[in-house]
Amino acid sequence: MLAAGSGLGWLYTGLPQQEGRLTLGKLEHEVGVYRDKDGIPHIFARSPADAWRALGYVHAQDRLAQMELMRRLGSGQLAEVVGSAGLKSDRFMRRLGLSHRVTADYAALKPETKIALDAYAEGVNSYLSTKTGAWPVEIYAMGGKVAPWKPTDSLLWGKLMAMSLTGNWRDEALRARLTGAGLSKDQIAFLFETVPGPVTLPDLELGSIAEPLRRTLSTLPEVGEPRTASNVWALAGNRTDSGKPHLVNDPHLGFSVPDLWYLARIVTPGLTLTGATVPGVPFHVLGQNGAIAWGLTTTGADMQDLVIERLSKDRPGFYDTPSGPEAFKTRTEVIKVRGKDDVTLEVRETRNGPVISDGDAELGTLAGEAHVLALKATYLESQDTAADALSQVGRAANWSEFRDALRSFTAPMQNFTAAGRDGTIGMIAAGHLPIRRNHDGWLPVEGWTGNGDWVETVSLDQLPQRTNPDSGVLANANNRIVDTRYPHLITREWDDPFRAQRLENVLQEKAPRTLEMERNLLTDSASAFAGQIVPVLLKLTKRTEANAAILDRMAGWDKRMSRASGEPLIFAAWLRRLMEGTFADEVAIVANEPWQPRHGALLRAFVEAPVWCDDVRTKDVVEDCSAIATLALDKAVADIQARWGKDPKAWTWGEAHKAVHEHPAFGRLPILGSIFNLTIETDGGFDTLNRGVYRGRPGDDFAHRHGAGYRAVYDLNDPDQSTFMIATGQSGNILSQHYDDLLKPWRDGEQRPITGSPADLAKRGASVLTLTPQ
Repeated sequence: MLAAGSGLGWLYTGLPQQEGRLTLGKLEHEVGVYRDKDGIPHIFARSPADAWRALGYVHAQDRLAQMELMRRLGSGQLAEVVGSAGLKSDRFMRRLGLSHRVTADYAALKPETKIALDAYAEGVNSYLSTKTGAWPVEIYAMGGKVAPWKPTDSLLWGKLMAMSLTGNWRDEALRARLTGAGLSKDQIAFLFETVPGPVTLPDLELGSIAEPLRRTLSTLPEVGEPRTASNVWALAGNRTDSGKPHLVNDPHLGFSVPDLWYLARIVTPGLTLTGATVPGVPFHVLGQNGAIAWGLTTTGADMQDLVIERLSKDRPGFYDTPSGPEAFKTRTEVIKVRGKDDVTLEVRETRNGPVISDGDAELGTLAGEAHVLALKATYLESQDTAADALSQVGRAANWSEFRDALRSFTAPMQNFTAAGRDGTIGMIAAGHLPIRRNHDGWLPVEGWTGNGDWVETVSLDQLPQRTNPDSGVLANANNRIVDTRYPHLITREWDDPFRAQRLENVLQEKAPRTLEMERNLLTDSASAFAGQIVPVLLKLTKRTEANAAILDRMAGWDKRMSRASGEPLIFAAWLRRLMEGTFADEVAIVANEPWQPRHGALLRAFVEAPVWCDDVRTKDVVEDCSAIATLALDKAVADIQARWGKDPKAWTWGEAHKAVHEHPAFGRLPILGSIFNLTIETDGGFDTLNRGVYRGRPGDDFAHRHGAGYRAVYDLNDPDQSTFMIATGQSGNILSQHYDDLLKPWRDGEQRPITGSPADLAKRGASVLTLTPQ
C-alpha cells in the first residue's frame, strides 16, 4: 500500500507547471500563458513564431501521450511500444509510407508554414529536454522514452485525418463483393445511393467560381474506417438579431479520451486566433481570428480508388501498364516489435500508389497470384500542401483571402464555410477532386487499361462554392452539395439527408436568430428520419395483444432521441431488427463486417421498394413488409426485455445510449479501462443534429461512440462573444482536474467564451506561466 501511494505521489509530479517562470529554448521574447478555470491556455506573445513555440510547449504539457500515439500510429511504430498487437496497423502504415511522404511534403511547403512547424517543434522539444518529475503513465507503458519532435511529425496528423474522412476504397471493395454475391447493379445502387433531400448549393453557377477483399478490409486499422459527419451553418446579418453573421460548427468524429480537440487562444500584435487546435499541430484547424470565422464539414468526395494491378507474365518485379511493363518501386521497412524480433517488410508501389495486398497472410489479391491491389488516394500524392492552406486560413482577413488560401488545400476534400465581420458568408468544397479518364470510382478498376487514371484535378474556380446567397443561409450536414447539373463527379453516395432536412426546417423559421438559439440547435435531438419512417411502420405493423401498448407508445412519441425517454430505445432496437429482417438475406456476405445499409435505404425499401422485404432464402413463401415490421418489433421488445428488464416504464434511451470516450492505450484493458474511460448518458441518434452514432448490433447496447467532440458558435458582431466546448477536458493526464471536467457541460450543451486581457484573466483566477528565453 505504501509503495502504491508513493508511486501515485510520484505520478502527481508530472502534472504541468502552470504558474511561475520557465525557460523555453529558442524563444525570442517572454510569453505569457494564462490558463483559465477550464484549463484553456491564452497565449500572449510578441510574434507568431513565439506563440507557436508556446503552443507546442503547452500541448506537450497537457497531451504528450496523445501526441506520441498519433506519431507512432502514422509512422507505423506502434509495435515498438505495444508489441505484436501493433503489427497489423504498422504493416498497413508502412505500406502507405506516410512517414516518407510527409518528408517530401515538408520540402514543398511555403517558408512561413515551415516557420510555424519548426517553431512548434522547438516548443515541444524544449518541454521534452527540460521536463522534471514523472512522465504521463502512458509514456511509461510505452517504454518511458520520447524521441524529439520533428516538424514532419505534425504533418502525419493531416494524413491520418484524410484516411479517417475518405474511405471510398472500402466501399469499392464491398460493392465488388456484393457483385460477386449476385446482387445486381440496381440493387447495389439502392443500398449505397442517397434518399433525395436538401442540396446545399443548388443551381450552382459554374464559373462563378471476392474473398481477398474481405481479408483486406478486415486488416484495415481503425483510423482508416470512414466516419463522416458534421454540421455547419452560416447566417447572414439579415437573419440574426445583431445584424451580423453567425457561424455554427460541430465536427463529428470518433470519441476518445482525451478528446481530439484542444481549445486554445493565441494573441500577438498581428494575429489573434481562438478555437480548436489538435495536439501535435501548430495551426488552428477551426476557429476565428477577429475578422473571420470558419468551420468544416466532410464533403464525402470520392478521392480514393482501389486499382487492380496485373503482374507481368514474363518479367518478375514488373506490372502491366497502358504503355507496357513497368518495374515496381520497392523499399524495405524494418518494424521493431517490443519483446520480439524485428519484422522485415518488403513494400512495393506502382504508378497508382502503394500495394496494400502484399506482405501479410491475411491480405490477398483480387485474382490469385497474377494480380495485386494498389491504393490511389489524393492524400498519398506527392507535394501535399494542405498545411500551407491551414496556415494561411488562420491569417485571412476576409472571404477572398480565405478562399485564396484554399488553393493549397489537397486532402481530404472539405466543405469550408466562413463568415466575416464585413457581413460576408461563403462556402466552398475545397480539395483535390480527381477527374477520371473513363471510370466513376464505383468499383475497383483495372490498372493496366488506364481507364481509371486521374487525368487532372478540378480547379479551385470550378469547385462547388457560393457567396452571400439571397436566402441568407448556407448550411450543410454532409448532405449532397450539388445537383445533377454539376459537370464533375464528386461522389455517387452522399450521406443521408435527414439531419439536413431538420436543419433546413429550423433555419427557415422567420424570427431573427440569437446565439442561444444556435447553441440549442447544436444539441437538437429531433429525428427527421423517425418522423418519416415511424408512421410507415405503425401502418404496416399488425396490432396484437402483445404489442398494442408499444404501438400506442410509439404513436405518441415526439420523435426526439431524448435520453430520459424510452421510445428512442424501442425505435433503435426496432431499426436494428428491421435492418436484419429486410437486408440480411441479400447482404449476408457482410453480416460480420462493420457495415450495413444507411437508414435511407431502409426507408426507401418500405416506402417504394417492398421487394426487399421478401426473404430470398424462402423459395415457397413471399414475405411482405408488414410481416417484417411486425416480427422486427417483437424481436426488438424481446431484446430490450432481456437487457433492460420487463417493465417498459423503466426503459430509457440514456441507459443504453452512453457516450463512451475510450482511452486509446488502456481503454480495453480490465480494471484500467474502468479507470481511464469516460462514459455519460447522452441524447441523440444517427440522424439527429446532436449526432449520437452507435453500432446498432446485438450485444453492443447502443453505446454512443461517434459525435460532436467540438462545438462552437461564432458571433461576427462581437467575436469575443463566440463560445466553445470540447467533449472531455483539456488534459490527457488522468490525475488532472481537467481530464474530465468538461464532460458533463459538453453533454448538456454548455459552451464557454475564450476571451479576456491578461489583467482580466488574472482577476478571474487564471494561472499565469511566464515562458522566458534562454
